[in-house]
Amino acid sequence: MVAEFEAKPQLLQRDMRLAISWNELGNAHMLSRQWALGEECYNRSIETMRYLAFFKETNLSPPVVNLSLSFWLQGKLDAALDHLVAGLREREKAFGNDDRESFFTGRFLHALGNIKAELGKKEESLMFHRKALLHYKSTLGNNHHRTADVCVKVAEHSIRLKQKDTAMALLDHALKAYSNSETYVPEKARAMFKRSQVLKMMQNKTDADEALQEAMDLYYEATGKEENTKRKKAEELVDQDFVELIAFWSR
Repeated sequence: MVAEFEAKPQLLQRDMRLAISWNELGNAHMLSRQWALGEECYNRSIETMRYLAFFKETNLSPPVVNLSLSFWLQGKLDAALDHLVAGLREREKAFGNDDRESFFTGRFLHALGNIKAELGKKEESLMFHRKALLHYKSTLGNNHHRTADVCVKVAEHSIRLKQKDTAMALLDHALKAYSNSETYVPEKARAMFKRSQVLKMMQNKTDADEALQEAMDLYYEATGKEENTKRKKAEELVDQDFVELIAFWSR
């Protein structure tokens, strides 16, 4: 495709395909945990998008939010935060505050919640994750996998705040949403692991152990490790083991 656009430079002004392709290539690199290559591709997507004769700043929402996540996963938290704030501001200029134009505003809010958590700003993180949850519910529906992803994030805050019943309700909802497809084994594993933590907080050891065993089974289903290979025991698994399984946009 690059050769096609190099042969016909005028295409850059009227055809989004190359810009979209750079974004998709960035996603492919990110799914392979090649964060820096993802960053390069998202920057190329942004650069290419700006050639469009009908360019609007909101055209950049997909590569900008993805670029921000690549920064986050490389530990470049200030750059991630700056790009997310700027990208969300452009959406607010175009569509107003708390728009429901598309789920992309929710992606910015979700990512901001993650960055704020990484920076130790837990209450700001909770605010953004709650806003993301409301946004996804209204744009994608209660049972979409992205809605479930943020249910898990808000549940993490509830666990931190020792709000056991709220955490359990959010995790049960997430597991129900993930059950709509066999695709979301890593996400189910993470949610089930969190559920085991809540049951332990509730001093329900029997159910907590069962949930932990199920989380472990899902974990090894997702990793593809056979029983005869070296595996961690259930009690050795930690949150990060499950996070590592999750696609970057769902973390």
